[in-house]
Amino acid sequence: MFAPRLVCCAAILTTTVGIADAYADGPGACACEVPAAPDPTQAGRLPRWGVGLQLTSLSLASDGATAASAWQGGGLQLRYRVSPRWVLELSAAQVTDATGGDARSAAALLAQFHPRPAARWDLYVVAGAGATAAADPMLTDDARAASQAGNVQLGGGVERRLGKVGLSAEVRLVTGAPPDASTTARMPAPGPRASHGGTATVGATYYF
Repeated sequence: MFAPRLVCCAAILTTTVGIADAYADGPGACACEVPAAPDPTQAGRLPRWGVGLQLTSLSLASDGATAASAWQGGGLQLRYRVSPRWVLELSAAQVTDATGGDARSAAALLAQFHPRPAARWDLYVVAGAGATAAADPMLTDDARAASQAGNVQLGGGVERRLGKVGLSAEVRLVTGAPPDASTTARMPAPGPRASHGGTATVGATYYF
């Protein structure tokens, strides 16, 4: 009779100790760890580099001008993602007027801010500085230097990612200083040395 009672007491004691261990950290405690939800901006869907092609339309006018001058063309763009929401872009394009007689080079260094970088339709704000210059190979160095004009750009865009390729459309306001009086006499044919205007681009970028 004594042995069965001893076995029974041992079983009860073991069960009691197990229950006590289960509640050592308080009722409802669980030793398991719940993994944190992955951050979509760090999930490997936002590569660092991007290189692509763009079509560019540039429209500029000087103060007091009755009409703006327009140029169209295309070029290259290089993008680098500094952080999930910040991207730097360097672009260079060659544009010509409607007659094809005035060719210009346009370049810009831009910073993009993406509030929701992992969204299907990625809306962003863009700002930066650019420059234009005559691209006629027959110009002298002095004439080409005189044709250069800097500007400030501000606008916005949207990009749709399709795998490693992004399709984007962007518009920017362009504001620049008028040419210096000392270089006016050395200027080549009239070009985008304007104080205000705008530019629009559509592009395709390959990310890696």
